[in-house]
Amino acid sequence: GFNIIDREGVKDYFGVYPDQVIDVLAMIGDTSDNIPGVPGIGKKGARKLIKKYGSLEKAIEAAPDIKGKRAREGLTEYGEQALHAKYMVTIKTDVPNTLDWEELEWNEPDKKELGLFFKRMEFRTLTKRYLREEGPVANKEGDQVDLFGSFKEEAPKQELDEEKVNYGLIDTIDKVKGLVDEYKDEEHFCFDTETDSPDPVT
Repeated sequence: GFNIIDREGVKDYFGVYPDQVIDVLAMIGDTSDNIPGVPGIGKKGARKLIKKYGSLEKAIEAAPDIKGKRAREGLTEYGEQALHAKYMVTIKTDVPNTLDWEELEWNEPDKKELGLFFKRMEFRTLTKRYLREEGPVANKEGDQVDLFGSFKEEAPKQELDEEKVNYGLIDTIDKVKGLVDEYKDEEHFCFDTETDSPDPVT
C-alpha cells in the first residue's frame, strides 16, 4: 500500500519541506543517478544545513562562516558542483504540454510487433511472461516462427542412403587441409566430430 502525506508529513519523514528536498539531494548526491553531491556532507549534515539556511544557495553563501570544517570546505570547494547537482535533480514542471490526452489511453499491445521486438532483443523472460500463451509469432514475411527463433514448419528431413555414404577419419593436420581443399567451393556441407580427448588432432 501507500500513504498520502502533506507538506508537514514530508518534513516529518524527510527532515525538510518538499521544496527543500532537492537541496538535500544536491548535497548528499546519488550514485545511482550519477549525482556527485558534496564530499564530506552526509544526509544528516545536509538536512541540518538546509534547516538552518533554507536553501543550497544560501548555504553556499554562508560557507565561510560554517563551523563544521568538512561542510565548510566542501561547500566552498564544490559549491558549483552542488548547484549543478541541484539542477540535475530538479523535476521540470514548466515543460509545454503538447500531448493529446486521448493518445495516452491504455491499449493492448500489438502482440505481433511485440513478439518480433522481443525476439530481436532476445528477451526470453519477457517473452515467457507476456507472450507464452499467444503461441507462435509471425515474422515479417508472414511465416510462422516460434518464440525463440526457429521456423514452425521445418524442412523435411532426408534419410541417408547408407550405401552411398563414405565415412572418413580426419586425424592429422594434412587430412584437415585436404578436407578444406575438397569442400571449400561447395555451397553447403556438414560434418560430425568424434573426440575422445581435449587434443583436437589425437
